[in-house]
Amino acid sequence: MTAGTILVAVTTSDAQIPIEDAEITIEQSAQPDYRTLTDESGLTLPFAVAAPPASESKNPGTPTPYSTVTVTVRRDGYETERRTGVQIFPGTQTRQRISLMPVLPTMPDQIESEATPPQNL
Repeated sequence: MTAGTILVAVTTSDAQIPIEDAEITIEQSAQPDYRTLTDESGLTLPFAVAAPPASESKNPGTPTPYSTVTVTVRRDGYETERRTGVQIFPGTQTRQRISLMPVLPTMPDQIESEATPPQNL
């Protein structure tokens, strides 16, 4: 296995203002979850994710040339967002942009989920 990296950028939904201290969880099957916080620019540090070598996907019927992860973002005062099927290619940095929607204090926490469709390779 080789590796790619993922960097998460978190902003407010309308104004695109960076959100500091958003809790990021990155999940990949059979691996421990990775947890981190965004900085004052709304960014995480890049995180390495195991990905299959591109050479393994050059023939029909072979595995896809990427791994997938699930990214969950939580921050007080905002809806929780989840992205499934985020693709990580070997030797490449994936930048996952996530916008959070503010919630009223009287509203229960909701999780918004969005699946990334697989590549047509």
